[in-house]
Amino acid sequence: MTKKVKTVHGFTVFLLNCFLLSGFQGWSQNKPVITVDQPVHDFGSIQEKDGEAAHTFVVKNTGNAPLTISQIVASRDCTAPQWPEKPIEAGQTGNIRVLFNPAGQSGAFEKTIHIYSDALPEPYMLTVKGNVSSKPEGEPVFTIDDPVFDFGFINEEDIDAIHVFRVKNTGTAPLVISHVQSSCGCMEPEWTKDPIAPGKMGDVVITYVAKNRPGPFAKNITVYTNEKKFRQRLTIKGDVIPVERNLTKALSDTIGIIQIEYKSFTFTLHNGQEQTQSVWIKNFSGEDATLSLSNIPPFLAAEAPGQLKSGAVERFKITASGNGVDVKGRVLHLLEWKMVTASGKTRIETIPVAINFVDDFSKMTAAEKQSGAEMQLSEEKIDFGILKASRGFLGLGSNKKASRQITVTNTGQSPLALHSATCDDPKLLIDIDKKTLQPTESATLTVSLKPADVRQSFAKDIIIICNDHRGPVRNIGIYAERGK
Repeated sequence: MTKKVKTVHGFTVFLLNCFLLSGFQGWSQNKPVITVDQPVHDFGSIQEKDGEAAHTFVVKNTGNAPLTISQIVASRDCTAPQWPEKPIEAGQTGNIRVLFNPAGQSGAFEKTIHIYSDALPEPYMLTVKGNVSSKPEGEPVFTIDDPVFDFGFINEEDIDAIHVFRVKNTGTAPLVISHVQSSCGCMEPEWTKDPIAPGKMGDVVITYVAKNRPGPFAKNITVYTNEKKFRQRLTIKGDVIPVERNLTKALSDTIGIIQIEYKSFTFTLHNGQEQTQSVWIKNFSGEDATLSLSNIPPFLAAEAPGQLKSGAVERFKITASGNGVDVKGRVLHLLEWKMVTASGKTRIETIPVAINFVDDFSKMTAAEKQSGAEMQLSEEKIDFGILKASRGFLGLGSNKKASRQITVTNTGQSPLALHSATCDDPKLLIDIDKKTLQPTESATLTVSLKPADVRQSFAKDIIIICNDHRGPVRNIGIYAERGK
């Protein structure tokens, strides 16, 4: 009997175990499971000024029953304003967006987010971390609409010309102008001494002293501030009309009936550049005159008054342009200036204009300059001394020439191009045996002059144009005296 009871009891225990196991397995198969592949997110370095940092965690329900998130609790400075309001079905995902506010914080941080759901009796933990960089200070910004001001014509007797540059601080911190320095004593600068608040204006006042400074001018002013750039450059320019007492000294040359400051022009420029030179002119003929210019090539432009009254003072301008000019070397051109007085007297004069067309070195790198060509001259001056012209056969003049030689050497690391070697006076004869020199190679420059061509004295320059960026225009002085 006891044996049967044990048997029944054992069978009962067996059935109970089966029921419990079966019941537990059934319960576990209908339970939601919360899963986040990356429960820790590192924001890295963030700036306080950039505001809130955001990250979205992807939550997946890997269970077999819907997952319901009832509440999310975040650490201070962390918020989770968005999470799935509806249950997340089995096998589906939902997003939890976490925001971190770095305002007022600095350094490393680590914040936790507690997710309460029906998947677990305790909260599921998420973590965000990173580092808040210190809030950068604001920066002042120096802003000016136009850093160049042209006074135009100024009468010397007006003494002073004043311009106010208006400066605006477009930054986020006060702008301080610590000092203003002018390029010469002809300017007297004043400026706003108090800090200029963001969005506000300040002044840099420049007074140009025109007295005893006739003619065109272009002057720079350097403004020192607490801005990142540290210094800013302003420019004033204009043209001072001289008072009568200064004209005699300024107008030292003459062309026909016109007094002029100087009567020849020289420019040095590369392709794409443009330069202007201007001089004062005065009609001293005692009659009104009509002026006209001709023989003007495409690379030159000239501006002169068409009518110039007796005693009147005006400006004469010549502009040289390298636009579209692909030649290199020295070019000499003679402009023709026709002058007709009211009584009909006519004169035609020439104005020599020389242009040194050089290479554009502005785009060369430091390495290219270091390894560039370099020209070395054995002499930079030739003095023929006293040259006596021989009578020659039957008393006729001799064609015998006096000659000297100069050695030109390329001491650089790249080929040296000798674009031209000329003299504006055709009486000086020049010959060079090579135009391109490899590194360490030399050429011979031969200079010849007929004694008969030296009237009293001879003083001219040979101008060499080359591709040496250290000095693309080199002068060699040539001198001689006429002997009896």
